[in-house]
Amino acid sequence: MNWYKDGKASVKAFSSILLALPILLASCQSTEYWVVVKHQETGETYWEEEAEIGEKITISWTHSVEKTLWEDQLKVDEEGELILTQTRFQSYGAGVDHENDEKVTFKDGNVVYEDINKKLDCYQWIHSHDAEHKVTFREEHSLMKELPHHEPIEICIESR
Repeated sequence: MNWYKDGKASVKAFSSILLALPILLASCQSTEYWVVVKHQETGETYWEEEAEIGEKITISWTHSVEKTLWEDQLKVDEEGELILTQTRFQSYGAGVDHENDEKVTFKDGNVVYEDINKKLDCYQWIHSHDAEHKVTFREEHSLMKELPHHEPIEICIESR
């Protein structure tokens, strides 16, 4: 009699595992992260690509007053968040935060704020062809003229 009861319990346990298996597998699937460049107000997407953890994105432009190159470097962290890691520019001028807690060095003719590690929901700017804004991802992808002139643009990381 115990054999019959034990067998019935085993079938119930096995059935429960089979029913739970798809849910367990779905929860174990890895999340994909996508770099998305879009309009801040309309949400129109101009470019997107899947990103690996640790990948870098560089936004560069010519400063309107100083007429020198500026760069912000971002990365995708382990939680799929956008992190500002570094800012690089040639001279202090209009709009430069001169009182900060970041590591400041001088490299290759540039002032470099390093180890910023600031989490951003999205990186935002008003895109200007005159300022030669450029977004670079994986060195081979570079957006500049494809983005609309004098429009609010943002880079966000989306989980899918």
